[in-house]
Amino acid sequence: MLPPTGVKPSAFVRRRGQSLLRHLFQLLRTNGVAVEAGVLAGVHTEGDGHELAEEHHRDVVIGAVLLVDGILEHFNVLLAQWARRRDYAVVAFFQRRRNPEQRYGSGTTYRYDAVAENQNIFVFYKLFWRTPVCFRYKGRRSSKDGRFRSKQRTELGARNMSTLVPPHGGGELKLLLAPEAERADELARAENLKKVSMSSREVSDVLMMSQGAYTPLEGFMGEADWRGVCADMKLSNGVFWPIPITLSADLELADSIGEGEEVALVDEESGRVMAVMQVEEKYVIDREFECQHVYTTTDTEHPGVQKVMEQRAVNLGGPVSVLDEGEFPAMFGDLYVRPSESRAMFAEKGWSSVAAFQTRNPMHRSHEHLAKIAVEVTDGVFIHQVLGKLKAGDIPADVRTKAIQAMIDNYFVAGTVIQAGYPIEMRYAGPREALIHALIRQNYGCSHLIVGRDHAGVGDYYGPFDAQHIFDRLPDGALITQPLKIDITFYCQKCHGMATAKTCPHGKEDQIQVSGTEQRRMLSEGEDVPMEFSRPEVIAVLREYYASLND
Repeated sequence: MLPPTGVKPSAFVRRRGQSLLRHLFQLLRTNGVAVEAGVLAGVHTEGDGHELAEEHHRDVVIGAVLLVDGILEHFNVLLAQWARRRDYAVVAFFQRRRNPEQRYGSGTTYRYDAVAENQNIFVFYKLFWRTPVCFRYKGRRSSKDGRFRSKQRTELGARNMSTLVPPHGGGELKLLLAPEAERADELARAENLKKVSMSSREVSDVLMMSQGAYTPLEGFMGEADWRGVCADMKLSNGVFWPIPITLSADLELADSIGEGEEVALVDEESGRVMAVMQVEEKYVIDREFECQHVYTTTDTEHPGVQKVMEQRAVNLGGPVSVLDEGEFPAMFGDLYVRPSESRAMFAEKGWSSVAAFQTRNPMHRSHEHLAKIAVEVTDGVFIHQVLGKLKAGDIPADVRTKAIQAMIDNYFVAGTVIQAGYPIEMRYAGPREALIHALIRQNYGCSHLIVGRDHAGVGDYYGPFDAQHIFDRLPDGALITQPLKIDITFYCQKCHGMATAKTCPHGKEDQIQVSGTEQRRMLSEGEDVPMEFSRPEVIAVLREYYASLND
């Protein structure tokens, strides 16, 4: 929009500039960039600002943005995305600031000296209708005329734009994996530390921390965090977190560890040193308190409750530095995708809204239907399967991967789905686990989590839609990633296709309820699996697996 006729640029800036900056700041914060301050400066009548305006034959709105822990390398993409939605072209100076405490006034010379000397960031908005262009001005001012040199122009097309949800907690991903160059020395040093054995669940948690999937956690929880998470789903600093992430040790070993002492964390199954932890806290938990709040039951038949009851006597809390990702990267190859990698994949495809589909089973027709609904309302679907330890009778990950890929290759439009895996171990906590699944997917860059019937449940401990309803009780701002709630799906013989109670008017006598449990029974007993249950290409993969069990 051009300034109204007869209105001086400075008056236009005063009236419109603050609104422009507010929109920009909101976009930056949404994408994990902390904005410390914004200063509206007005249109220059001399110096660089005047020359810049003349060069592009337009008035210029100037805003100064101070960034704290910002994502500077993505700043131009975010800015261009913001501008594209409002049909503004954008001119931006990109410099890093040196002094985070300094504040800047509105004087022309002082402000531009700040750019050159203190390396702050300044943003210029060109106000006219056209395709947005982002200019980067780099380098120092010329000693001859004071203007910036080494100008690079980059046009950013809408197809490559990707504005993903920020990591949980508002900052950057917290990757706790030590730099590769340091790991060998740290592993050698860890051999001389006291060893704390970890269960498979604790190993899984360490791997999730290593890649930033548990952002913003920096290690295993202390007592205040444990209690706050159990009772109120909050860390002690107020950040939302629904399930405790804890490490336990035998009483004798815990008594021997001093406050502030470093210990080596060892996979009890492989004997492999996985991480080093500085023990800041030791505490004893009320197991029934945790189980009742997190799992809504203390029944030891519940697999999650059973794990809690089997924990050792004392919990250890403190920051963790991960030294080894175990066998997962080698075992799963390209399937093992870390949050930074998934975000890069989404950005490359230009996806901004991404729906995650959590699975620990091969996908049958109901799962396919859920994913296709998500494809219709988002940019793409992230089929994200569990690679951690499962319960007896579950299909191994390599077989699941092959079966899911057969479905993707034959029944989805190319480029609408990404299949990946992550090293979590299921807790089967139903509603609470749905929340942490959404939180983790936020760290992976997903805007939505598909939540269907009995998400992450087991047995009859939870109602079919409890995992959907719990999202409605969260306080505002607890999670950015939202649930994509979908009703129970079935095959309707009159509709001749998959449907839900919201889309199909026919009675139960026309419905075929698609069940993974029933499908596994059919396969294990050698029965034919109806086409209404699963695709023939998927069944072929699963039949081959079940046949191998009888060899």
